[in-house]
Amino acid sequence: MHLLLDDWVVAERDRIVATLLEWLRIPSISAQPVHAGDVHLCADFTAGLLAGAGLENVEVLETGNGGLPSVYADHLGAGPGAPTVLVYGHHDVQPVDPLDEWTSPPFEPVLADGEIRGRGAVDDKGQVLFQIEAVRGLLARGGPLPVNVKFLVEGEEEVGSPNFEALLEAERGRLACDVTGIAVGYAGPGVKTIVPAQGRFTATFRLVPDQRPDVVTRAFEEWLQGRVLDAPVLYLGVALPDDRFHAPNERMVMDQFWRGVLAAGELLDELGRSGV
Repeated sequence: MHLLLDDWVVAERDRIVATLLEWLRIPSISAQPVHAGDVHLCADFTAGLLAGAGLENVEVLETGNGGLPSVYADHLGAGPGAPTVLVYGHHDVQPVDPLDEWTSPPFEPVLADGEIRGRGAVDDKGQVLFQIEAVRGLLARGGPLPVNVKFLVEGEEEVGSPNFEALLEAERGRLACDVTGIAVGYAGPGVKTIVPAQGRFTATFRLVPDQRPDVVTRAFEEWLQGRVLDAPVLYLGVALPDDRFHAPNERMVMDQFWRGVLAAGELLDELGRSGV
């Protein structure tokens, strides 16, 4: 089966690899104040990627309380009758300790054995880049995109997004969408060796006297439904369980990356035809 971006990916492969390697060289470690300048530099680099791909209204969004910047961009040429897709990701990365377990310097990425190794390769620069490149490829075909697209690339995800909800509230109108796409990796301890059929989480509440558990539970459920943007989430499963998120020798398997570009292009086209 011939996919929308098959030929384009082949033609652009070398440029895309070089772009990812360049992006990974920026040590945008949000947890370490000494790297705050690098996170700002990374935001500017991200903005350049979005603008270069043909996206519009590109803006670095500063956060309050001395926080680190997110980046916004959109392409709304599909018109008001078409679905609007918001692609979320982040440009900050985890610290690199323990450094002595890396086989190559974490911010001197290498391409070897069909994978790119370096901090941020899969979490999350590589996964953001395949979304950007899918949009670039669709625009290169001429004409509008099949859907309206908005990007929001955060700079504080790896420190718990302390300013992100305030940013969403402040930018609620600009970020309005029909479907909140996530390109982030597994962030918990241990390894995941399967793709589960269900996902669960536990919420714990410490109640004070005279609080009723049923009332608190109902309030939490109401809070959770449609939080801020009120749109369903889609996730493209490109990362592999052994890609070493948050660990030494983090990698992006490039065969998976290319599949991600193709899948993102097909998904946007499918959403446009289905009308969500």
